[in-house]
Formats: sequence, structure tokens, C-alpha cells
Amino acid sequence: MLFNKQNKDYYIQVMIKKILFFTVIIISICVQANDNNIDIIDPDKSSIDESMDAETQETIKKSVDQITDILEKNVPVLIDPEVIDENKDEITLEKNKNQKIDYSGLRSVEFSESMAIIQKSILDKSQRIQWNLSAGLVTTETYYRVFSGMFDVTYHFNETYGIKLFYYHFSALARDEIKDLESKQSLNVQNLIHLKNYYGLSAYWNPIYGKMSLFNEKIFQYDTFFNLGAGTVNTKTSSNSVGVHFGLGNLFTLTDNSALRFDLNWIFYKAININAVEQNANSIVLTVGYSGFWLDGAKVGL
Repeated sequence: MLFNKQNKDYYIQVMIKKILFFTVIIISICVQANDNNIDIIDPDKSSIDESMDAETQETIKKSVDQITDILEKNVPVLIDPEVIDENKDEITLEKNKNQKIDYSGLRSVEFSESMAIIQKSILDKSQRIQWNLSAGLVTTETYYRVFSGMFDVTYHFNETYGIKLFYYHFSALARDEIKDLESKQSLNVQNLIHLKNYYGLSAYWNPIYGKMSLFNEKIFQYDTFFNLGAGTVNTKTSSNSVGVHFGLGNLFTLTDNSALRFDLNWIFYKAININAVEQNANSIVLTVGYSGFWLDGAKVGL
């Protein structure tokens, strides 16, 4: 098709009209969308869902007022502003260490289902010494019940890494099946390798931590840690064998100085059995215990 100047001007005008038409439509849509997103917030009702009934709204307001009142009455007294050095770039505020904050009044607050209290971490480990006393058993034994007692001391360089000194003691008791074999069939059954103790040094690594709720009433801080270490293994028939182990555990906070601890460690070693033959052996040890903490620590992350 051939275009002359008149046809060309006509088509240009048509295109300009179409562009203007679509531009007006797009602007109208944007303005309408913006109007729909405008929400006037009433400061007195910003925390309350308007879909709630009046009784629920009143309960929430009452709960918030009670919590605010308790927190305001228990704010620690900080240093006097008059003693602040204005020449310093940073101002450090310290509270009285002997002052305790009492939140017991929160127990009487009527909470609604739409409210929740998040507790902060209360157990810091950085630059602190942790001692632990545990008891448990060796889960890999078939014919004997092998009980274990463990004591260890860990120094935490920070919240993630530490170093541990540990000592395991083992005691074996025959199961009922062995007693029956000995009494009824006159068979003598013995454990090929009987662990006596294991002690040494291990590295502590704590990469996982968080909080968990118990029946929506109590929030516990927990840490999941890993161990890798080596030491000396003694059995009933051999002494001073080299052993290595790795394991994991969980630490559940009770107070700012105590915790409940679970450990699972897998020990690998060589030992001489009752037939005087050296063999590779391994034992899985499960223990539950109580941990306490010494020193004030660095108060990191609180």
C-alpha cells in the first residue's frame, strides 16, 4: 500500500489518540488501586481488630494496660543523667546488679488468645565454666546392662565454641537371660569386652539454639551441641587404649546458672577381649544429667 502525506498525517493522529486513551485508562487504574490501599489508622484502635466483639476488645485493652503497668513499675533505675560525660561518643548505662525485676504480677493478667509473651534468653555461656554430672547406659550391649556415670567440665570461649574435660565410668550387670542360661543350662556367658572407664578431652560446638513452649505456659531455651574428642579407654582385660568419639546433646535451660542436659556419644576404640585377641570395638552411650555454671560470663546476646 502507498502512503501519501495526507494518509500519513491521518494515521499519526489516530495513533496519538490511542496512546492518550490507554494512558488515561492506566492512570485511572493506578489511582483506584492507591485509593483502595489507603487506611486511616486510629491510634486508640490500632492494636485491636475491628471484627472482634466488644467484650474481646475490652479484655485485650485491660491485658495491655496491666502488662504496661507492671513493666513500668519494674524498670531498673539507671545511672543519674547528671554524671554522664558529654565528651564521650558513647554512653553506657548500667543497672544495679542487686536489683531484681519482679514479673510475678503477670501471672494474674487475663491474656486473650491473640496475645503472646516471648521470653528472652536467660542462660549465657560465653566465658563461663560449665560442670555436668550425668548417668545413663550403654545402648549397644546385648547380654549385659552396662550403666555409665559421667562428669565433665567445659570452658566456653563464646556462645558457640568450647573445650571439655570428661570422665566416664562403667558398671556391667548380667541380664536375666544370662542368669537363666547359667542356672538352667550350665552355660557360662561372658562379655567379650567389658568397659571400665574412658576419659580425655573434646571440642564443644553449639551451632543450634532456640526456644520451645511447654503446654503454652512455659518457654524453655535450648541448645543443640556437638562433641568431637579423644582419650584413654580401659577395659576389664586391657589398659590405656586410645579411643575417639563424636556425639551430640541438648541443653535445656532451668535458670541463669543451671540446665538439664542429654548426651549421646559414640566411642570407637581397640581392646583385648577375653580370648586375648585385640579387636575393634564401639559403644554408644546415652546419659541424662544436670549442669551448673560458674563465673559471670560476657553477657553476650542478652
